[in-house]
Amino acid sequence: MGLLITAEQTVKMKNRVIFDCSFNLRHPDAGRQQYASRHIPGSHYLDLAKDMSGDAGLDTDTRPASAAQGNFIIQEPLTKVRNADDLVNTNDKIIDAREESRFLGLEEPLDSVAGHIPGATCAPFIENLDEGYFLKPVELQKRFSRIFKDDPPDRKMVCYCGSGVTATHNILALMLAGFEEPALYAGSWSHWINDPQRPIERSQ
Repeated sequence: MGLLITAEQTVKMKNRVIFDCSFNLRHPDAGRQQYASRHIPGSHYLDLAKDMSGDAGLDTDTRPASAAQGNFIIQEPLTKVRNADDLVNTNDKIIDAREESRFLGLEEPLDSVAGHIPGATCAPFIENLDEGYFLKPVELQKRFSRIFKDDPPDRKMVCYCGSGVTATHNILALMLAGFEEPALYAGSWSHWINDPQRPIERSQ
């Protein structure tokens, strides 16, 4: 099975669990409302902010946790990640998934500072889609090849966005297009601007 599956494959899958992660950063309740209006039968709504990181209504404790000694072994992460320090004076190609107006600093509806990480390239994630569906791999390959036309083919890539969500959209699109898996800067722009010493750009 590939990175994407069809509706027909979903129906045929056994022992499947489907999560609906619809979201809209500008309208936090829009995803849940959309799920309430219509969703795939048997799917569950997962609010990435509230269900994954917020108060789930369970008992809490402020005391330090205690645990018996174990044999935890550090493994390789499931995905490649980078932090802010990795992006300072890097040779990696930095890819910004936000729309161009936010990238250029013309508007910033969510964060306190507008602009982008110096040296980054704007590749809005929405352009990976056609009427809500991913472009075919060959079309995605053409799209990113135009964006990377002046770059050596073996140059490493790092994806970011506003808060680390739509950056993963570009990561998936690039992998579908046949590129090596890019790294994710999960903190993205919201984290980058937390340190006033980090440089920002507001031009192409």
